[in-house]
Amino acid sequence: MKAERKQDANEQSGYALTPEVKAAVQDVHDALARRKLLDEAVNASPVRIEEIKQEANRLRGEIASREADIVLCAEAEVPAKEKAIRKLADELTAKETELSRAKARLDALEARAPEIDTAIDEAARMLNLEVGMLAESFKVRISEELREAVKPLLPIMDKARAMGRPFNDYFQAAYLPDPEGFILSTQYIGAISGHVGVNLLNGASGEPNPITEVMAPVNEALNALRAHRAYVPLAKRPKPYVRKGAWDGPGGRTERPQESEPDEPSPPRKTLEEALREPYVIKGDSSGIRTWKAAAELNMSRAMMAAEDSAE
Repeated sequence: MKAERKQDANEQSGYALTPEVKAAVQDVHDALARRKLLDEAVNASPVRIEEIKQEANRLRGEIASREADIVLCAEAEVPAKEKAIRKLADELTAKETELSRAKARLDALEARAPEIDTAIDEAARMLNLEVGMLAESFKVRISEELREAVKPLLPIMDKARAMGRPFNDYFQAAYLPDPEGFILSTQYIGAISGHVGVNLLNGASGEPNPITEVMAPVNEALNALRAHRAYVPLAKRPKPYVRKGAWDGPGGRTERPQESEPDEPSPPRKTLEEALREPYVIKGDSSGIRTWKAAAELNMSRAMMAAEDSAE
């Protein structure tokens, strides 16, 4: 009665086995019961087979002894002894038949074992499947109950959070994850865990927080102190960075020239006559030595210009 009352109470609260789970549980029990019968029969077979063998051997020995008596007894006693031998032979035949059946039964039972084990595995698979779906439904309900149970704690957590530094270490350790979406991690970096899941203790209660109002002047002063920096004389303060030699040479402007600005005009190209009238500058090749070929070409150009001038 007590078990039935508990079951009814659980069903009313939403925690009860579904018909599919009950059927899967029954299938498991049935399959295991068949396996138990199989084990009992198989385990008893060798003992019974050995007993039958011993009885058959006893009968063979007794038959052989009676046959020896026939040889040594009087002729008047022979019919009675032969009758007894026939009776023992019938019993031996029955024992041999029983022995053959026992061995065949053992072979048949062992042949059924894989089938029964397959049935047990299938029943276990279905039970795990149904239990998994039932557990997910329970998980949703438990998550909802947990979220409701945490709500009275949130105003207290808000007060502790408003205190700041005294509770920093505590909030590093305070962790109550939502079961839905939670993934356990074994990786830790300092006091910060790598678990994946919503921390229900980080939720806001939405209620007025007296600690926040009381600590407002203190927090304002602390924030001002964090923004404070020690005085640095003007001479020691860093100067604005100036890019030297960026676009207009050393000491030039620091801003990139606009693309719309006109480029400086390039000098006009010299004519051949102007180039020849300039003083000759010896230029070396890659080895630093003047090439004879360049000098010869320049001398030929000068000779041609002189010939033209004399012709005119």
